[in-house]
Amino acid sequence: MASHSVQQQFATFSLPVLMRQVYHGHLLILADDEAPWDDTRRLELFEAIYRGVPMGSITLCRTTLRFSHAGELGGIPVGDGDEDEAPRDYVLEGSDRLRVLFEVFGESFWRTDHRHDRRSRSPIPKARTRINFDLRARTFKLRGAEPNAPWEFPLSMLLHAEDRHEFITRLEAHPDGERLANRLNRLVSAFFDYPIPVITFVSDDAERIASFLTMRNHRVPRSLEPKPRTTFWVCDACNTLIQRPEEGVVEWLEKLHKNRIEGRGLRLVHQRAASPRPDGCQYDEAEFGPKKLLLCDLSLKDFLGDDGLTHLLNLLSEERLPQTEILEMIKRLHTPGYERARFHFKAAEAEGVIEPSLDPGFLWMREIVATLEWADKKKLKP
Repeated sequence: MASHSVQQQFATFSLPVLMRQVYHGHLLILADDEAPWDDTRRLELFEAIYRGVPMGSITLCRTTLRFSHAGELGGIPVGDGDEDEAPRDYVLEGSDRLRVLFEVFGESFWRTDHRHDRRSRSPIPKARTRINFDLRARTFKLRGAEPNAPWEFPLSMLLHAEDRHEFITRLEAHPDGERLANRLNRLVSAFFDYPIPVITFVSDDAERIASFLTMRNHRVPRSLEPKPRTTFWVCDACNTLIQRPEEGVVEWLEKLHKNRIEGRGLRLVHQRAASPRPDGCQYDEAEFGPKKLLLCDLSLKDFLGDDGLTHLLNLLSEERLPQTEILEMIKRLHTPGYERARFHFKAAEAEGVIEPSLDPGFLWMREIVATLEWADKKKLKP
């Protein structure tokens, strides 16, 4: 796929097909796309579908880029898409409607998967949005805590054939059961036959995707940046921000031991003139000089960029400093987003935001992005 080419495809899908694709992870909704709809607007959406009123198209982006996406919708777990490098379809426009619909219909897919799996002890998730269709009044309403009337059909059953059949069987026991069953069949047909236009544009250009969202007044999520930007560093001495490379110093201590130079204490701090501390953040030569320790320091600028990475790799090859210290500094200065995300990895993992598969301290870029997005939502610092 050419990185700067854009192709457009047009198709029409039925609502059940779209819901199934969302459930299996073939359509992925960006992690920070939410549906802040009130109850009135939710009911209006279902009423519009029932009446055949067009609700607008869904816009997808098919790309090999990997963006952070929702792992559950309305309490129902959804698929993670293909694990290989195959293109994925991300919902860029219309995700709010798909979320609302899946909150109601998603339970059907979960029930289908687990109904005959007696080994599974996982409880069936209950959708956060539960809507009934009153077959007598032919209106939609939110389900309350009280038991449903016999003629109130839970929409969570609509895409589940066995549940629908059981409900119709119970309806037949009522004097007007046949009439109500006909209305239920009309409801089912309205939702199964409802056409939803889907526009798919194919691109691997993150800037084009972000521009698409910007033109439509959508917030551009961090995950649409190919790599998160590192805009500051955190001083290892005072834990405040180093805002510019000119304000930072990389320093360490060295000592001659058995005719071999050994170093330790590699760290990133404010250079003295930029330090918020009166006595500065750098190592105090008066303290370490008597211990025959040599203080080594270079500007942060010397360790940034391609040459800066080579500089750190050279230190690694010389084996004058502990490998773990140099590797951590490489990640802080050369892995985009790591410098801030490193403060939140443990908390993000504890909340299930990420599930690291590499050795401790090493994360894929998608895990760094997911951690940063989670931290932004929580308004965590730094």
